This record gives sequence, C-alpha cells and structure tokens, in this order.
Amino acid sequence: MNGKRVLITGATNGIGKQAALELMKLGANVVIVGRDESKTRRVCADLKTNSGSDKVDMLVADLSSMDGIRRVADEFRAKYDGSMSC
Repeated sequence: MNGKRVLITGATNGIGKQAALELMKLGANVVIVGRDESKTRRVCADLKTNSGSDKVDMLVADLSSMDGIRRVADEFRAKYDGSMSC
C-alpha cells in the first residue's frame, strides 16, 4: 500500500477507524472524513500514535446530504493533486 492514497468515510470509530489504522500500518496515505471537526482531529492524532505513521489527513463533512458529498469531493480533488499533508 506504500504510496497509495485511501479516502475513508466513517473513520472516526468502529470498522472505519480500524481500517484506517491497518492501512496506515501497511504504508497507505489515509484521508479520514468525519462530521465533527474536534472528534476527527482527535482520531487523526490517535491514528498517528497507534500506527507509527504520520500519513493521515482529515476532511470534515456531513455526508447525509448531496451538498456535503459534493463539497467533500471537491475539497478532496483540490487538496490532493499529488501531495499529502496533515
């Protein structure tokens, strides 16, 4: 998974969070999406600590509406034009 970028929705708990952790351990660049900014920031920090990798970033969006989905898709495309940051 080295060099691969993975976008995970629902990554602030449960299966999504565990998937993000395991993918980071495999070398993936992970972008998590959460609704609550402070919780998503905490999860981002936890993932860095528990994976031993800093290859995680976050986007905040409410994916229960098409407007939220479009906005996060636009943000993702604009932000990740070949770069990775957190």
